[in-house]
Amino acid sequence: MPAPAAVVMPHRTSDLNASDGFLRDALDGLAAQTDDGWHLFLVDNASPVPDVREYLHERTRHLGGRATVAVAPDNRGAGHARNLGIALAAAMGCPSVSYNDADDVSPPERIATVRATFERPDVNVTFGAFRPIDRNGAPVRPEDQAPHLLRIQGELAQLPDELTDPFVLMATQVGYFMLTSATSVRTAIARSHPWPSAYSAEDLHTWYRYCAHGGTFVYHRSMRIGYRVTGDNAGSESADRYGEASTFWESLDRLEIDGFTRGLDVAVARGIVAAEDRYAVTAAFHDRTAHVWQLCEQPALRRKSLDLAAEHRRLVDGAVAEPVGA
Repeated sequence: MPAPAAVVMPHRTSDLNASDGFLRDALDGLAAQTDDGWHLFLVDNASPVPDVREYLHERTRHLGGRATVAVAPDNRGAGHARNLGIALAAAMGCPSVSYNDADDVSPPERIATVRATFERPDVNVTFGAFRPIDRNGAPVRPEDQAPHLLRIQGELAQLPDELTDPFVLMATQVGYFMLTSATSVRTAIARSHPWPSAYSAEDLHTWYRYCAHGGTFVYHRSMRIGYRVTGDNAGSESADRYGEASTFWESLDRLEIDGFTRGLDVAVARGIVAAEDRYAVTAAFHDRTAHVWQLCEQPALRRKSLDLAAEHRRLVDGAVAEPVGA
């Protein structure tokens, strides 16, 4: 019997009353899969609640032995919890990992779709679309969605069904486009490119490196994951960990630049980006982030991005054009 597809689910809460219903929905989404060839690795990220291990064992009892529960000794962010789940999946021999946050809901066809897609040896990553849902599971109207969600959905609407070596596309044109709970990856690649121990944008950092690894990325636009949108973000890591909003944005900026830089090194090493093109790609990356910071109303970070774009453009032999938006 072939090894199951892994589902890795990080979990953290300080209020079971607030998060319990979300976790139940996420687990019920797995229980309803049309293909039962999966195994859940549910990793608690040191939740400050009593008897959390026993609680999670009780919540997963109805999955009939298709769940492994682990509890991290300390809180290093959801990315670290995912790394623990990936290591357990690799030890079981699971060929792929599907991410599913503890408040999001996978559609019934997800595992069947993922397993069939990875039968193609050229495919390294597959992902779906998403539908924002409120705390009761009802759809969130577009006019009530945050601008960044509308932007991602706009990018998804324009993507082809398959992408090949998408690092440059992500870095210079579309930015973040794969929702974590809609993304699946071969386990070997997940092991090669671990998640950073960070409390925001850890997925963005990871996606740069996945994209730089290359191969085919398959987009299943009809497979829509229920993405939980709540006013209080119950059960999730939040920006207030960083204190002032400016500190949050600066931390996000540093993490994105680090993820891009590490990804660029991988892309050059694997021949996806020619070594002589790295300065031009970096300049285009900073031009794109300058536009993002303008949309986010962060003028200092926009200016920083424009300055970095100009600096890298000067390193390109013969380039004299001014940065876009100067």
